[in-house]
Amino acid sequence: MHKIAVGMMVLGGILILIGIWLVTTAMSSSDWPVAEGRIMNAQVKSRFSQTHNSTNRRPEYYVEVRYGYQVDGKTYRAKRYSLGTGQTVKAGFKTSDEAREWISTSPYRVGEEVPVHVDPDDPENTVIHAGILWSTWVPVMLGVLFMLLGLLSQRYIFDVHQAQES
Repeated sequence: MHKIAVGMMVLGGILILIGIWLVTTAMSSSDWPVAEGRIMNAQVKSRFSQTHNSTNRRPEYYVEVRYGYQVDGKTYRAKRYSLGTGQTVKAGFKTSDEAREWISTSPYRVGEEVPVHVDPDDPENTVIHAGILWSTWVPVMLGVLFMLLGLLSQRYIFDVHQAQES
């Protein structure tokens, strides 16, 4: 049991470090130089929603885009939307038609211009939505949760051990 508690704390620490990197990178992305980009593809994709009942899983539809941009005369293509949602631009659609309708009125239609925030140290590292989203904090929150669970487990093990000795 002791090893499980330590493992949870180590995992929590790793998640916190990853989360801090993600949050600081997302914060700095707002200051990255902006290149003019163009939407090359907007796709509706599906996945099964995560519900409390695995027999009641339903498809959820979401939108991903691909965009092209140039830096120093070189053309690049990318698909990362943000440093919180990754490639997903918009999610939570109940039908693919609903997602397609959203695309048709969004700024992410094929051919539309979009500002591309380009990492000055790596022109292939880009986002079209700079800054922090709530999802950017998820690794930090999970890390804190695992650390707390590990500490509570460790405390419980210590208390049980003390009770057995007396």
